[in-house]
Amino acid sequence: MQINLAGFLEKDSGRFMTDLWNLLLDAQKNPSGVPTEIVERKKEELKRKKEEADRVKAALEKRREAAPAAPPPPPPAAATEVKKEERKRSHSPTSDDDQKRKRDRDRRDRDRDREHRDRDRDRRDRERDRDRERDRDRDRDRDRRDRDRDRDDRRRDKDRSQRDDNDSRDKDRRRSPETGNGKNGKDGDSKDTNLEELRVKALATIKKDSKDTAPADQHST
Repeated sequence: MQINLAGFLEKDSGRFMTDLWNLLLDAQKNPSGVPTEIVERKKEELKRKKEEADRVKAALEKRREAAPAAPPPPPPAAATEVKKEERKRSHSPTSDDDQKRKRDRDRRDRDRDREHRDRDRDRRDRERDRDRERDRDRDRDRDRRDRDRDRDDRRRDKDRSQRDDNDSRDKDRRRSPETGNGKNGKDGDSKDTNLEELRVKALATIKKDSKDTAPADQHST
């Protein structure tokens, strides 16, 4: 064991083993199995603690004797009168006024908080209504632009179809003097008939478009 403890206790390992061995031999001789040296050391420690406690107790006794005597407690009747006086002071008009002022202050605080909440709620409602109105105006403007764009597209298509019809009639008119009699004359008559049919169809389409665009214009206005 001394060799194993040499790395930890170094040069004190020999003295430690000697003390330990003596304590073990003393414990074998004592019936309680505790070395006599440890028992004596514990007795001395207890004795010192007792002496310290006695010294502190004596100091407290001296201080108590040197202090002035406390006044005797009041008799039960006097204590009862004191309690009555304290109760009267607690229920005095001054305390009632303080409580009333406190209640009024609390009521004003509650009213102020309620007004703030109502004002905030009204502001949120107005902002929500304003946003809805703005959205409706935006939708109406978009619908109006769409209708105007559709009307312009229909007018452009109608103008383009009229120009195409006029161009085709002009081409046929320029081509008609060059046609001869007989078979060529019959072909010219058939071409004139086709041009007349095309002209009638174009007029019918223009009338139909004008009828369709009239309700849309009235609705937009």
